Amino acid sequence: MRTALVVAALLALAGCGDRMEVSRAVADRTASEEGAGLFGFMGRLTPASAEPAGLMGIPGLVGTPTSVEGPGRCGADEAFAVTSVAGVALSRPARMRPAVAVALDRWVRDGLQPAFGGQVVEMRVAADYACRGRNNVKGARLSEHGLANAIDLSAFTLADGRVVTVQDGWHVKETAAAMRAAWKAACGPFGTVLGPNADVHHRDHFHFDAASYRSGSYCR
Repeated sequence: MRTALVVAALLALAGCGDRMEVSRAVADRTASEEGAGLFGFMGRLTPASAEPAGLMGIPGLVGTPTSVEGPGRCGADEAFAVTSVAGVALSRPARMRPAVAVALDRWVRDGLQPAFGGQVVEMRVAADYACRGRNNVKGARLSEHGLANAIDLSAFTLADGRVVTVQDGWHVKETAAAMRAAWKAACGPFGTVLGPNADVHHRDHFHFDAASYRSGSYCR
């Protein structure tokens, strides 16, 4: 019953834009929590419940509503300038649609933090909204960044002050396993997940977007 109330509250606050994407993301997260049993769900909810309610009623998701306008197909009618996710600060405000914000929150809580032992305190934003073609190629198909439907992350700052970059951390023995676990955990919350093994364009960052594919998430 409590789980159903949480889902209903989030959907009521989500607004019209990206409602279906937000619904799927919240439903997926709820299903995994219910699968863990009552005690598992209560354990996962307790840390988040201690954080102040944020965007769409999600604890720790901090930012301000904004509109993103661009030429042609670029832009988004409904978006947020997000500054913190699940208690983890962003290096600068990142403009994104609600579905991306929900997916990022889920990934930080269920993927990034477990991979790094809960020690991540900041994520470095390499790119958010930008009206451009894919991989910054002129004339290429419009990137999900142009729809405020993507975010790129290039490094993570830990509680002890260490900065783990995607480019170096992916290969260094001490952090390679954590980086790969974090990357893998993004498959599901996000529609597209690209990292250093994808191609030369992504050797130094993770690209996440909320594109929808019939075959499921595209991860490389």
